[in-house]
Amino acid sequence: MSNPRIENERIKQAFYAKCRENAKGKRVLAIQDTTEINHQKHAGRLSQDDAELGPVGNNQDVGFFLHPVLVVDEGTCFPVGLASIHDWNRDWDKIPKEERNYKKQAIEEKESYRWISSAEQAKTVLEEAQHITVIGDRESDIYEEWVEVPDARCDLLIRCSRNRRLHDREENLFEHLASRPSSGERTIEVGGNKKREKRQAKVEIRYGRVKIARPLSRPDPRLPAYVEIHAIEIREKEESVPDGEEPILWRLLTTHEITDVEDAQTCARWYSYRWWIEELFRVLKRQGLNVEDAQYESGLALKRLTLMAMQAALQIMQLVAAREGNYEIAPEAVFEEDELTYQERLLPHVEGKTSKQKNPYPRTNLAWSAWIIARLGGWKGSSGKGKLPGPITMKRGLEIFFQQYMGWQIAISSDP
Repeated sequence: MSNPRIENERIKQAFYAKCRENAKGKRVLAIQDTTEINHQKHAGRLSQDDAELGPVGNNQDVGFFLHPVLVVDEGTCFPVGLASIHDWNRDWDKIPKEERNYKKQAIEEKESYRWISSAEQAKTVLEEAQHITVIGDRESDIYEEWVEVPDARCDLLIRCSRNRRLHDREENLFEHLASRPSSGERTIEVGGNKKREKRQAKVEIRYGRVKIARPLSRPDPRLPAYVEIHAIEIREKEESVPDGEEPILWRLLTTHEITDVEDAQTCARWYSYRWWIEELFRVLKRQGLNVEDAQYESGLALKRLTLMAMQAALQIMQLVAAREGNYEIAPEAVFEEDELTYQERLLPHVEGKTSKQKNPYPRTNLAWSAWIIARLGGWKGSSGKGKLPGPITMKRGLEIFFQQYMGWQIAISSDP
């Protein structure tokens, strides 16, 4: 893990090659976000002189940051690969934003430039995709990104971060959207969590073309005076809001053409797929892989381990998504040919004697592989609510599978 002759960038390129292959000819969503990898619990093993580590979110704990671009199929929402992985760490003696006059710094000098550079990296990796929609949360709402990233085969879809100034109106964006007549109403399913009650929410949808003015803090004359894009507002009606909760309110900006309420609703649905990257972070850090518990003593090794874990987390997510056969995804999208050959040999040993204990999926569907891996991970083969294999079962099954696969490779190489 600490071998200096191995470059982390070469590991990333292998991941990108698989993503490029899986995304070829498809319309895809490139979802980007940032997370911190916090190693404070093992800080005693780490040196503050390590150039690969630094302070994370609270400016005291040690670790680094990770900013991946996860690619999912636009039509099926199935995760197909990673098109960019940017990792970096801050310096312990970094000058505070206030002293750097952060707002007037060139975008290339800011950490936030990662949203632009990662999108451009993804466009290069996905050069054979039919179309790309880059999706980001509020932090990605950067004026330069609207200027630089979109092109004939790439659009942006970003949640609005602030009440932006409009180029041709006295009112700002939020007031302008709220004043527009409703374009339609819809009922959407809202998932529950600790802060929000699960419910059927009734929402009003408004949309329109707007000219977002160049921020006053960006006097750079190379930037256009405005960018013309579409804005969407999805606001929950009071009648469906539970007592004590705030109504749902999404404001989205996009370079996609919005001609009717169905277009607006489609963009909202695509934006909701951001949960995939949150799931990636959960699998990476909590649901089985626990990279923040690693006890390597160098930042280089910790970053390399996290890269490898990113690919493992993606594979776990793909198998969990495919477990019910809902996607027409070939096993070759996840496994190599030799690995699939071993799965064919392995299948009789994980199947039972009765028909209910047989793999019900065809060899041409990834669900066939997911069934085998889940059985290795301890799944009993039962279906129904609460009985489907989850991330930890798939993680355990993959560990066992690759251990066995390695032994099989050794056996066939020594006895052709």
